[in-house]
Amino acid sequence: MLIIPLVPTSIIAGLLRLSDTGELKKLGVRTIGLFLFTATIAGIIGLVLGSLFSVGSGMVVGELAKREANTIGNLFAQFRAYIPSNPVRSASEMQMIPLVVFSVLLGIAAITVKTKQPEKIKPIESGFLDHDHKHHERPAQGQRPGRKLCRSIGSCHEYGRLRL
Repeated sequence: MLIIPLVPTSIIAGLLRLSDTGELKKLGVRTIGLFLFTATIAGIIGLVLGSLFSVGSGMVVGELAKREANTIGNLFAQFRAYIPSNPVRSASEMQMIPLVVFSVLLGIAAITVKTKQPEKIKPIESGFLDHDHKHHERPAQGQRPGRKLCRSIGSCHEYGRLRL
């Protein structure tokens, strides 16, 4: 149950760290490129291993041939199911894909507003990123910690006081 608030918070906070939509575009292109590359490699590995071990050679296809073929309408319905009509209900039913899609869309909307009217996004940004996170360094050996060490998104604790 703890994962439900962590997923949207980390996605939105990560997207809010981007400065503009150009960075978002570069991140999206890299992400889609990496996904396509890994999917291609996985497909090649699956085809090679399937051919090598003759997977499905003794299978009777009679029942499978009677199955209704997938259509473009079914594909669009599947994609539509990923966009939640009620994100709270998706969270309560532990549906992670609609929750991730909603978080990404909310983060993209926040970046768009941030580039056009940065003062309007300050209250939201302060809720997720309440400081600049430039105090991540641990103290040198033998020195007393004078700085803080960030332990999680949105909250900092003095180093040494909180042991995780």
